[in-house]
Amino acid sequence: MKLIHVGILAATMAVPTSVCLAQTPAAPSAAAPVAVKLAYQYQKGTASRYHVSLDVSTGQGGAQVSQNYVSTISNVASDGGFSQILHWTKEVAVLGGSPTPLPIPPDMTLSFDNLGKLLTVKTPEADPTMSVGVSRLLIMADRIILPPNPVAINGTWTTEMDDPQVKGAKVTFTGTYLGMEVRGGKSYWKVKQQMKAPVAADGTTMTSTGTALLDPATGQLVHETGTIENLPTAAYGVLTAQVTVNLAAPKNAEGTASSAPTALPTGTGK
Repeated sequence: MKLIHVGILAATMAVPTSVCLAQTPAAPSAAAPVAVKLAYQYQKGTASRYHVSLDVSTGQGGAQVSQNYVSTISNVASDGGFSQILHWTKEVAVLGGSPTPLPIPPDMTLSFDNLGKLLTVKTPEADPTMSVGVSRLLIMADRIILPPNPVAINGTWTTEMDDPQVKGAKVTFTGTYLGMEVRGGKSYWKVKQQMKAPVAADGTTMTSTGTALLDPATGQLVHETGTIENLPTAAYGVLTAQVTVNLAAPKNAEGTASSAPTALPTGTGK
């Protein structure tokens, strides 16, 4: 990843005094904040395995859900936009202490612009538990939308997109770059994103807050925790979910997980 450095201001020199022409250098100014260009730089064909843990609550009960899926970059455009195919391999719910296998969702193909804004969703069947608009909002919330310009630590940016659930409404994303975080000996970009989206004509709003670690070489997600609140579903009512996503360690030639630093410990919340 290319870093854009805001230059250190040059030290000024005192005006020569008297006939001795002596010059007294002033103290150098402090360095301006370093701005970083956050960007997605994927390669076509890259496949990554993820594990997702969800703690879902309806206010009347709850469940823990475990998911495994593979994300494959299926296309990278000349402008940096990209497409990915999501293929689920495991879906298990724990209800009353007993694990129950759930139906595996169909593959899904998503396309994004170069900043991570969702463009298209292709799936052979819609999610039967919620409206198409709410399902799309969940996908929008899952991807960190990056800023178009370099950003310094604690710098923020705002993105607006059309609301797929409420006609004429807007979804607002607020991103904050929190600097670098070291995990397993490797440094990652740390980015927080908040999403607010109207989900009903009366102004009812669904929110999502997530803090993610991204690989500076590619922008790839390696870890994220956060919360989704006021999620309306047709099957279960209004839900709140704490979510944790981890990039799984790649397997070595023997088929066992390697000690790659991308395998991060499971946290709580998303």
